[in-house]
Amino acid sequence: MVVKQYDLSLIRLRQEYIEEVRQWRNSEKIRSRMEYREFITAEMQEKWFKKVSDIRHFLYLMIHTHQKISG
Repeated sequence: MVVKQYDLSLIRLRQEYIEEVRQWRNSEKIRSRMEYREFITAEMQEKWFKKVSDIRHFLYLMIHTHQKISG
């Protein structure tokens, strides 16, 4: 499922994104603000994703912007 409006898309979290989410979540900037502050392994992330990937638990979305960054 994808919801688009303006320059944003909300995309249901998929298997292909979980490593990106894990890297973001493990960054010190984010981890220090979370209730669970320990490092998350790839195996832990996979186990978590299996729990939340059921369509009945449609809770996790990724936000993508469509802006092009000129360099």
